[in-house]
Amino acid sequence: MYCKKCGRQIPNGAATCPNCGASVAEMLQPTAQPGAQTGNQQEQAEHNWFDAGAGKESITGAKKPTQNKGWSNDEFYNRQNQPAPAAQQENLSVSNLNKKGWIALIAAFLVVIIVIGVIIYNVAYKSATKKYISEANEKEAANNQGADKTLQLYALGNEQPIPGFSNLAGNGGTSQGIVTKLGGGTFDLNKIVEGTVVTIYYETSGTGETYVADDNMWLVAISNGEVKNLKGDEINVGGKNCTVPSVKLRYNTYHTKVQITYDDFVTCLGKNFAETVTALECCSDVNWKVSKVTLGLMPGYQYVVTDEKVLDPAFNEIVGAGWAQRGISKNEGLDLSDFVPGTLLTINYEEVIPDESGAITDNMWFVVFSNEDIPAFGDNPTWGRITGSQCLTEGVHGCYNGTRTSVQVTYEQFAQIMGGDFLKKINTLQVEGAYDWCVHSVTIGNYSNDIRKTVD
Repeated sequence: MYCKKCGRQIPNGAATCPNCGASVAEMLQPTAQPGAQTGNQQEQAEHNWFDAGAGKESITGAKKPTQNKGWSNDEFYNRQNQPAPAAQQENLSVSNLNKKGWIALIAAFLVVIIVIGVIIYNVAYKSATKKYISEANEKEAANNQGADKTLQLYALGNEQPIPGFSNLAGNGGTSQGIVTKLGGGTFDLNKIVEGTVVTIYYETSGTGETYVADDNMWLVAISNGEVKNLKGDEINVGGKNCTVPSVKLRYNTYHTKVQITYDDFVTCLGKNFAETVTALECCSDVNWKVSKVTLGLMPGYQYVVTDEKVLDPAFNEIVGAGWAQRGISKNEGLDLSDFVPGTLLTINYEEVIPDESGAITDNMWFVVFSNEDIPAFGDNPTWGRITGSQCLTEGVHGCYNGTRTSVQVTYEQFAQIMGGDFLKKINTLQVEGAYDWCVHSVTIGNYSNDIRKTVD
């Protein structure tokens, strides 16, 4: 046999190698199969996995991974708290991204739910509000047909503020107002005649549907003498505590305007109220503010005009389609020198009005071209309408006769829209109608408190 240590031949019967002295008996012991490991060898191999340097062979002869840096057991376990290798970091990054993506998705979903909720709420709220307003308008339409006059509001002609009767406020149950001419003030109650209406523009602390059906603003008349239905020296003209239950004032839908007619004054105070009432005051059962109180003409009533004459022949017998405008400029001879306070212009016309509900009632008016900007004209400051359905100034209506064939517009209404020096600003004066129209003439004349009813 040959020595397994040095490779020399060993004579038969020799106990050791004659060359290196290796024991023959140890050479004759069985050897393990290639690659097989005992339990101790496996444990040692695992230990050597961490103790051996990079690139060295383990007990099994397997090449260690080059990324292993020869950590000891302690180092290995300490390394568990250190950042992972690049490949693992990439996996962790992907995982984190996935988590962030889910979080973003959930957040977006919640935002969408909130937005949808807000939209549904707004739609529902607006729908309910629209329904409420629609029902109120239907009720007002029924009132206009004569079913119940409680909510009817008139589009008043030449509605003008009563001097001094503005910017008032009071607590519930208190009243504030003006002294009449009889009491030493400036407002003459003789201006409140048949066909006129007093309107109070106000706000109260009561809001919502509770006050839609509530008489929450009225006038108090104070007298220095005997007044019909007077208890003491004050009497309510309309309102909750009116001594005449049949008097029902006319409130708008949201109770921010109330109208009191001449007939209401007469019913509560008698026909001679101008000779007995020394003060008029606003009152409510809740905290209130009044911005202004006005006086105007009911539809179907016009002023009695004196010294009336044709303004300019250029307006005689002219025609136009709906919304067409015709007129004359100062360069063409327009002369407004006679248009002074206390005068008015009258358009005498015919119009092809469709026979349908909802037809425009303020259907004829003046149009002005100005050589200066007029804030009340809006986006086109040098062009605007004086009265009419498209006038941008609230509450400025012409005085129409009952058949809608003439309309009066006062000097004061021009000034109300354009300012007190409007005459020097007017460059062109035109007429315009909502439907196909023919204007027979435009006249100018004086007016006073005399009012006439133009149709029964």
